[in-house]
Amino acid sequence: EPNWTLLMAIVSAYLAVSIGIATLAEVLHRERHAAQELALIDGLTGLPNRRLVEVALEREFAAAERGRGLTVVIFDLDHFKQVNDQQGHASGDMTLQVFARILATNTRTENLSGRFGGEEFVSVLRDTDADSAVNFAQRVLDQMRDRRMRWGTQTVSAGVAHYQKGMGSFELLLGEADRALYRAKNG
Repeated sequence: EPNWTLLMAIVSAYLAVSIGIATLAEVLHRERHAAQELALIDGLTGLPNRRLVEVALEREFAAAERGRGLTVVIFDLDHFKQVNDQQGHASGDMTLQVFARILATNTRTENLSGRFGGEEFVSVLRDTDADSAVNFAQRVLDQMRDRRMRWGTQTVSAGVAHYQKGMGSFELLLGEADRALYRAKNG
């Protein structure tokens, strides 16, 4: 005759251990997700941060070397230091958030736009030719210019670069976009 009390105690103990392990696994999963988000998402804008943009650039650059199209756009908020100095850092933060929303709204799902640092943002556009990227950038610039801030209008400059065979690294592609950005700023 089995000892039902002992069997129920053993089953209950196994059940309690299983529930404990499942709960711990769920907590660890949530914590891992939160840590990953902190590591890859810019806290102020909610966009991917530089680390995630560089990972995407590396992946898309490798695909471009195998024949896929790739264009990069760098955006820079014009005279942003003056916004912080004259309007305060809260206004500067709000400006970055407004631009981030405009950028995110205009970025297709298969592409990636993120904050690269300070007031600089990068869009990684797969299977996009230079003309389409210029149209994308112009749409973003127009929407930001049309958005009235408390102190007036915030303009943005952009530089576009398209992958060319033999570039060697995504850093060279970014360098081309950066040079185009500074030509735009000086123009």
